[in-house]
Amino acid sequence: MANKTLFGKALDKYDSNLDDIDELLSKLTEDEVKALNEDIDPDNSLLPPSQRCRDQTTKAPTGPYDREKLIKFLVDKAKNDPDWDEAVPYEKKIRGKVFQKKAEEPKKIEKDELADLGFDVEFDDSINDVR
Repeated sequence: MANKTLFGKALDKYDSNLDDIDELLSKLTEDEVKALNEDIDPDNSLLPPSQRCRDQTTKAPTGPYDREKLIKFLVDKAKNDPDWDEAVPYEKKIRGKVFQKKAEEPKKIEKDELADLGFDVEFDDSINDVR
């Protein structure tokens, strides 16, 4: 293992320790592991997102978790809480012109345009007259 560098420093004198990194990490106490984790750069994009944030789940649970009871509590609280008063009551005021869509008239195609496109105009007229 020649010319290994870390932060611009040669790692030749640490080569024997780098081979046993798992063994060294297993010897660390829990407090030492936490201190080591605090030294890691959280903005390192090479770390997975789960390892970029500190573990904040060491708190013991406050009690048993009952999903149905929690949902019932939230629904009851939402029903019993009064709605917020609006600062300004709603008044329907029309300001400016109201948009009204223009009615499009169907475009009529001239007979000479149809003849230019290759349609038989006399045949089309006879068909349209039947309707």
